[in-house]
Amino acid sequence: MPRHTTDISMTYFLVWTGTLDSLKGFHEYLNSIIPELKFTIQYSMKEIPFLDTLVLKDTMGSLTLDLYNKPTDCNSLLHYSSCHPRTTRDSLPRSQFTRISRIVTDPDMRNIRLDGMVDKFRERQYPIRLLEKEKNRAISPPSPVLLSRQTQRVPFVHTYHPCMPKQYMIKDPGVRNVIHNALCLFLYSDAI
Repeated sequence: MPRHTTDISMTYFLVWTGTLDSLKGFHEYLNSIIPELKFTIQYSMKEIPFLDTLVLKDTMGSLTLDLYNKPTDCNSLLHYSSCHPRTTRDSLPRSQFTRISRIVTDPDMRNIRLDGMVDKFRERQYPIRLLEKEKNRAISPPSPVLLSRQTQRVPFVHTYHPCMPKQYMIKDPGVRNVIHNALCLFLYSDAI
């Protein structure tokens, strides 16, 4: 009978307060529950990567966060001359700078990581004026409006093409009505 294996990657992060031996024992216990299901473990007494975050433990036992890049990371940011809507290209620096500002807890290291991201975007031909504006926006405190939760907002996603005439964009009242009617049908119909 052929054996089928599937690699399912689920990542969890936890701070183990017990001993290293008890952690290894817990890992063995997890792997003994269902023989076909195997868990892997990665641990460190000083630092551990978790998704795009590096969790560091300082000498006082406090946890700090830094940006983590895999060793295989290369600058794969979207080139500024790509055939994407300008709003997409212009929003990438903001999202990346905001990500860094939210992850990195040390202010000095945050500035180093932001400058490094500016360099990555410059390699991809992003305008320095845009980069500086978005970098400054990311390090300034957020507006209370941005922190408030907006309700009753459903995004409309469609395929973009640079040759698409402006009158067929969402600003056209006919398109807006079709979308609104379809959305109402979708939201309030018991049949769907």
